[in-house]
Amino acid sequence: MFFGADFYGQSFTQVAQLEDEAVRALLRRIWSERDCKLSLRKIKAGWPEYAALHAKFPNWQKIMDLEVSSMVSDVTQYNDPSYVFNPVT
Repeated sequence: MFFGADFYGQSFTQVAQLEDEAVRALLRRIWSERDCKLSLRKIKAGWPEYAALHAKFPNWQKIMDLEVSSMVSDVTQYNDPSYVFNPVT
């Protein structure tokens, strides 16, 4: 928590975007295999997309692993709950 005139009691979340073709390739592969039982262990063990990303950013492995785990979790729940459109409201 931070305190200040404009920030009293609010949390601070640091966000940085990493835009790279290696990231997009891994994300596309996770999406294409979303119906399989994905896990970080499986991805780290044999996916060239993960290996390419790791080779390009070797000092970021902990952050990458957290984000890949999040992707694996999110891709199985992207439509839960299912989207409902109510034209009246």
